[in-house]
Amino acid sequence: MSVLIVGGGLQGFELCYLANKSNRNSMIVDRKANPIARSISDGFFQIDITDQFTKFREFARDFEYIVPATENQETLKLLQKKDSELKPEILFDFNSFFMMSNKKQMYNELEPFVDIPPKQTESEPPWICKPTYGSGSQGVRKVNKKQQVETIGTDYLVQKYIEGKHYSTEAISRDGETFEYVTTVLEFDESYGCCRIICTPKISTEILKEQSEIIKKITNNLNINYLFDIQTVRNNKTYLIEVNTRFPSQTPIAVYWATGINLLEEMIKPDKGFETYSKKIEVDPVVFEHFKIDDEVTNIGEIQLINSQNYRKYSFDHCEELYLGELPDGSTVGTVIFKSKSMEELEQKRSSFYSEIRKEIN
Repeated sequence: MSVLIVGGGLQGFELCYLANKSNRNSMIVDRKANPIARSISDGFFQIDITDQFTKFREFARDFEYIVPATENQETLKLLQKKDSELKPEILFDFNSFFMMSNKKQMYNELEPFVDIPPKQTESEPPWICKPTYGSGSQGVRKVNKKQQVETIGTDYLVQKYIEGKHYSTEAISRDGETFEYVTTVLEFDESYGCCRIICTPKISTEILKEQSEIIKKITNNLNINYLFDIQTVRNNKTYLIEVNTRFPSQTPIAVYWATGINLLEEMIKPDKGFETYSKKIEVDPVVFEHFKIDDEVTNIGEIQLINSQNYRKYSFDHCEELYLGELPDGSTVGTVIFKSKSMEELEQKRSSFYSEIRKEIN
């Protein structure tokens, strides 16, 4: 009942959290001395596996599963090459990841069968500019003039900026079957970093069916295994923003609190999803979000948490769980989970929490 997680960043944090909830021991390996996930893992081993693979291979023998939680291409290519030498099953689709991690290649694959945002050359401003490689908000910017596009270089993808509500849905493909899970609402900070996940029973049947249809089109056209998620934006019609073929951060914890479904366990053995859109999973209202406290309280994208120190769980009123850490500049950052019987009651909890936490920190 143990899982070896390669990478102690935000994805690693998510996996350690879910392993704990399912009574699995989690071990983090990372080249950094103090990654954010270290504080909630059951063990930590500092190693750069690209330099010390033999040592890693021997260490890995005692685990049931290996889950990569890194997007480092060198590390992933090594794990793919050495897969047959490793005793545990690696829960990762390397081929799909390498294809989808290049955004230009990803959109070329998706364009024939789903709606994606128009290219810059086929649309009017504003445009969104994204680095070709890398997830999250790092390097993302919005521009309003063609001259601005001309200055960003060739390592960017430029598309029409679509204003609208963002949705995410996880799915798992194993042994030729695809299982879908919960659709969540995503909200972003001013730097386009995801700062809030909302699980709500109020998402319309129309949205849920659209998400399901996109997942079916993807699995019918692309050979994807293990867990992946789709992210969409809706403005009169739904556009597919991206497909992530690796374990995500943020949404699995929110889904766990809203439904009791543990996506780490589902990736090992799918059990609680559904094969096609035929039912609506019961969802309790949940908000999972990140914040920063200095002179005031602001919600922040998750990428700002990555350099925090001593990121640990604390007991506090008005919330289900709270994690706090400190940035190098001394400001406090945190992740908080709210759950209630209704969104109205949940918002009251949020208001009380932020009023009290600000007093406590100050």
